[in-house]
Amino acid sequence: MSVYRLTIPGHSTRREYAVYVVVARRPGTPEFLVYVGKTGDNREGCNPVISRAGNHFSYNKIHSQVRNKIVEPHLYDYEYFYVTFNTYDVSEQNRKSSVDVINEMERATNLDLTRRLTASSRNRHLNEYKGVGYLKVAEREVRRNLMTPERLRLITGLVDSVAEYIASFDPTSVRSRE
Repeated sequence: MSVYRLTIPGHSTRREYAVYVVVARRPGTPEFLVYVGKTGDNREGCNPVISRAGNHFSYNKIHSQVRNKIVEPHLYDYEYFYVTFNTYDVSEQNRKSSVDVINEMERATNLDLTRRLTASSRNRHLNEYKGVGYLKVAEREVRRNLMTPERLRLITGLVDSVAEYIASFDPTSVRSRE
């Protein structure tokens, strides 16, 4: 029998709107998978990043998006990268606008990560955003206005960190920022 250790940083327990990227890496190989997600996107509540991370490996198929997509999840090690945007507000007044922001930040992260992955590694993106639905011009403009310079800086930093990590074990899988 072995004794294992899992360190959970305190900041990952805060109740904040966050976008995260999970990199699942098979030890000793360049094989990896990525998943982009967010916290605070539901109607009631906002779970901390660490809670969301645990749910990804639950045996409850509703919550376990990573376990559902990886046949043998125990063969991988997982690295979580995340950025937070603001503290969850329990009042109903700002929730819709905060959910709109976090949804757009997840889309932006997903699209940027897809652009950074090379063609040969795109099939490793477990939930690539396709953007195939029709959006009215007015809705596109609303979404575009949600991306402030500070939010763009956070998203770019997140994707840069993920790309740098992947390049450390598989340099052919990511492109430099264009």
